Amino acid sequence: MSPGSNKPLRRLALPLVISFTLRNLFALVDLGFATSLPNSASAVGAISFWIPFQMVYIALWVGLSSGVTTTLSQALGLARSDLSERIVRAVKRMLLVLIATLVALGALLPFVVPSFGLESDLARDFTIYGSILAIGFPITGFWSILPDSVVKAHHDTRSTMVAGLLSTATNATLNAVFVFVFGWGLAGIAIGTVLSRIPSLVYAMLRARRLDAEHLASLAVTGPPVEASGSAATRDRIALQLATPMKRILVLGIPSTFAFVLTAIEASFVNGMLAALPDSTEKIASWGVFHQILQLSLMPIVGSAVAVLPWLARRVAAGDFAIIRRELLTTGLFCGLLSLGLTVLPAFVYPEQIARRILTTDEGVDAESLALAVDALRLLPFVALASLPFVLLRTSFEALNRPRLAILSSALRFLALSLPLITLGRWVGLTTELGPIRGMALGLGTAALLASIFVSIAVHTIVRDCEAKLRGGL
Repeated sequence: MSPGSNKPLRRLALPLVISFTLRNLFALVDLGFATSLPNSASAVGAISFWIPFQMVYIALWVGLSSGVTTTLSQALGLARSDLSERIVRAVKRMLLVLIATLVALGALLPFVVPSFGLESDLARDFTIYGSILAIGFPITGFWSILPDSVVKAHHDTRSTMVAGLLSTATNATLNAVFVFVFGWGLAGIAIGTVLSRIPSLVYAMLRARRLDAEHLASLAVTGPPVEASGSAATRDRIALQLATPMKRILVLGIPSTFAFVLTAIEASFVNGMLAALPDSTEKIASWGVFHQILQLSLMPIVGSAVAVLPWLARRVAAGDFAIIRRELLTTGLFCGLLSLGLTVLPAFVYPEQIARRILTTDEGVDAESLALAVDALRLLPFVALASLPFVLLRTSFEALNRPRLAILSSALRFLALSLPLITLGRWVGLTTELGPIRGMALGLGTAALLASIFVSIAVHTIVRDCEAKLRGGL
């Protein structure tokens, strides 16, 4: 049996929580390297301007990884090694096509940058930074999708944590060497980011090979595990879906990709709203501080959501719906405590010091930007906790074989709720003493809260219905 297959969900999630939180912290450290460079304003701007492009890569990576992890988890839950092998072959073909396409598109980036209308220094730095990442990251980053998914499907989240820590530690080390020793500047930061994925890729490949071998040896000795004893109708339906793995991976992966694309749209929308205001540079910078710290506070939830997908897929195949309800509730409480803990210092104890550290460049720090950022940071606990159920449970729809609901919930969250409420918050902030930054942050938090209520009710209803059908022998 796979390691950790009977562990509580929160224990499986903890290594991922640690890994994702530390990765996010190292992302803030990367900005620190950029602020140490000559003409740091354009270097920081180049990294910031890359974010929408980065979101596209993340959307593709997370979407494909979600689909692969879920299908492999279901195959393992059914104790069907033949289906697992078919899935692996399909993934390798998909990766070859995807990586070749992304590298070719990345090579075109220097020819497209002039059309962005950037200032000369920013255009130069973005061409250097963006081209290296656009070409290099698909090669070193996307190959890890398969071994990483295999490891998570076996519920060995500790190895996923180790791989992530290897990557972040290597990234920080290489950045320091390339920037301070070799003097490669922004190019050194980009090259360090690309090369840092190699150690984690090698480690994940070795762990995936070992876990597969242990699983096959266990099946040969003991036969199918207990977790494969769920409803026969459920197992037959899942096996039929896995018989066409490429289609199944895409069906399960598209919702996650869609969610990240909408996240990028939301970020672009916010920047556009702020850019239309007077002193837009200061307001965009202030929102950036709030957004970066918010992402850090959400990392325990994001890490747990990654663990939910393979864990829930196997539990659904086994028909363990009573366990599913209990573990989702306790994991939600666990995430809430961790996220709340991460918001205490930036929201109530050191908001000014943290904002000052992020906003300071070689030209100093703008006083208005600092004040706006501090005001927004006070709202971190509300926005983080309001986002919790949506972030944690949205991936549950894929494991529960409801991918359309995953797409619907993302559209509800980002299009039907977030954009109008952020717009309303901006208007209220401009017409009252609230201010546009706090008004937009409140709009974002309210949208997250309403979407979280919808997702919580939907997941509870689906699990309850599945449990009733299993008890009825259907």
